Amino acid sequence: HVFVELWRIIEDDRSFDKTLFNQLSESERDLMAYAIKKCKVDSREFERTYNLTISRHVDRLNMIQSAITIGNDAPALRAEMKEILDKLYQKGVFSHQFYASFKNYFDPNA
Repeated sequence: HVFVELWRIIEDDRSFDKTLFNQLSESERDLMAYAIKKCKVDSREFERTYNLTISRHVDRLNMIQSAITIGNDAPALRAEMKEILDKLYQKGVFSHQFYASFKNYFDPNA
């Protein structure tokens, strides 16, 4: 399996294979990031590549925020923003307190 092979390359060879990384699903990438962190394995290339996938979500979030700021009040934008925030929170990008304040902003009755 691709996950196991990439883990072997990172752990044993102290290397990284971006082609294998690109074959992983998003949930497999998240699991590998979690495992690398918990096992205290150092792989700067993995971290850099993984963070690029997160930055795409952040970039989209910034675009949505800009659209809302200039007056686009389409409900689909707010729904997408909430979805991205949920995803980033699950990835550990920001704290529970920060996440809760965003959720409260979108749904004060929650």
